[in-house]
Amino acid sequence: MDPISKVPAVVANGTAVPVRVLYNSPDRPYLDHYRRVVAEWNHRRVGLSDRARQRFRIVFTGQVYRNCTFAPLLKAIKTLPASVAERIVLEYYGDSSLVARTECQEFGLSQLLSDHGPVSKDDSLRAMLDADLLLSLIHTDRESSDPAVTGHMSTKIYDYLLSGVPILNIGPVNAEVNGFAVRVGHPAFHTLPADETAAMARLLEDMVSTPQRPKWEALHVALPDFESTFSTILDEVRFKPR
Repeated sequence: MDPISKVPAVVANGTAVPVRVLYNSPDRPYLDHYRRVVAEWNHRRVGLSDRARQRFRIVFTGQVYRNCTFAPLLKAIKTLPASVAERIVLEYYGDSSLVARTECQEFGLSQLLSDHGPVSKDDSLRAMLDADLLLSLIHTDRESSDPAVTGHMSTKIYDYLLSGVPILNIGPVNAEVNGFAVRVGHPAFHTLPADETAAMARLLEDMVSTPQRPKWEALHVALPDFESTFSTILDEVRFKPR
């Protein structure tokens, strides 16, 4: 993939100024640490007991807040056959879990939620690796004109992509992360707007009902290299003819 995202030029004082976007992707020391966590996890395989009980683990790390909540997912789960829904467990790792607990109560799905609260970064990574599906929440808008929403690319997104675990991303159709996931080669990035309840339910039912769910090796996506990309941008500025 082209590591530098080029967007239309901005006009300043009548002059077109090129704009380059530098993704805040993990640097090499972080990737080395992630690799060590993966190696340790491969020896432990924390979630085998859950899989032996045929539980389907949806893992969310971070925090929920207004316009970024479990509600769209819970609405889809409520439409599933009971035999499918009862196999799902929602694993929450992070702050603000009161919002998630309240929503689960409102939807009558409190029994599905496993609230782990704030955990260490490494424990968060292990939880991702042990998931059957990772949940990414961007925003409930179907489409957004807010760059803070469409351009949202948190560290968690990179961790999710590196894990190789299937991802359900709930967010606007024009969010930057949608195209980014395709460009870096993640094999199972499913993105849906919050209002597509039926499509979300079909995806969940298919994944939960598939006995042998495929999982891909961690660290196999081609994330842009921050250092080399930043150097390229600096060279472009430094050697641009005046």
